Amino acid sequence: MTQIATVIVGSKFRPKQAREALTMMKPGTEIRLRRDPNNAFDAYAIECHFLGQHVGFIPRQANPEIARAMDSGVKPIAIVTEPGRIDNGRVAIEPKIRVRWGE
Repeated sequence: MTQIATVIVGSKFRPKQAREALTMMKPGTEIRLRRDPNNAFDAYAIECHFLGQHVGFIPRQANPEIARAMDSGVKPIAIVTEPGRIDNGRVAIEPKIRVRWGE
């Protein structure tokens, strides 16, 4: 099994509803991952979704291995390990997640 510990980034650029969804994440919460191969900034982009909201991305340094697995048909599981924190509508702490596949 392959595992990568990482965070969800870019939440500060998402709409208010996405940041609000971020506050509802708890340890053990599953985050849905979706590939975005047409992303103009990152060919390996992976979106993170929770409660129907696109809440951010897997960071660029962590996403190539996960993206290649997803592109080959693997469905990784992403679980919150430490919740993030929003202070006054701004992301103070990014949520930590663990992505695993190949069980």
